[in-house]
Amino acid sequence: MDKKIQLSLEFLAKCDTASKEQQLFFADVLNELSEENFCAKTIFTCKQLKTLLNGEIKSVDEAMRFLQKHLLEEEKKSFSVYIDNIFNSLLSSNFPSHAHLLKVGINEFEASLEKVEAKIYTLIKTYIDLLCLVLELYIHFDEKREKKLQDVVEFGKKIHLFILKHIFYEEEIKLLNNSLEQLLSVYIGVYFNFCYQEKR
Repeated sequence: MDKKIQLSLEFLAKCDTASKEQQLFFADVLNELSEENFCAKTIFTCKQLKTLLNGEIKSVDEAMRFLQKHLLEEEKKSFSVYIDNIFNSLLSSNFPSHAHLLKVGINEFEASLEKVEAKIYTLIKTYIDLLCLVLELYIHFDEKREKKLQDVVEFGKKIHLFILKHIFYEEEIKLLNNSLEQLLSVYIGVYFNFCYQEKR
């Protein structure tokens, strides 16, 4: 599974159907993890990676879904409810007039948003999805859980900047940066508590 996870990450950095921004983001993530000596970059092309992945992963969405499903699969069972609660609390505070629909379901909540609200929601969700994915990659590769809180915080700050740099427009960054920095701290706290503190 470890090999497939690394190949999936590298596929995201080289996928020929990904946007340039997505490729650059995941290339930066791969470089950062490589510098941490967590994984080594290969010379495989996108086509070769698809073959090595047995044709099971052929798009960015498929690679993302695979990683989200298998990273920290067992550990997340103990804290996924906290992650969900953070996300729902965030949505309730940012979209109070739609908050009651969260009890019905996320699809109903999304369908109720106005155009501008939907844009903000998509930005927030994109940030959280990418942040959690990369934090989980980092923790997955740190098998012995040797990293300290400050190490995870510093890595998280780099990922925060990568997301802003490659995924968001300048005006979006100005609008959301302060809130996203606060979110970063909250998510790092949850992941570190459950994946490091409870292992020691």
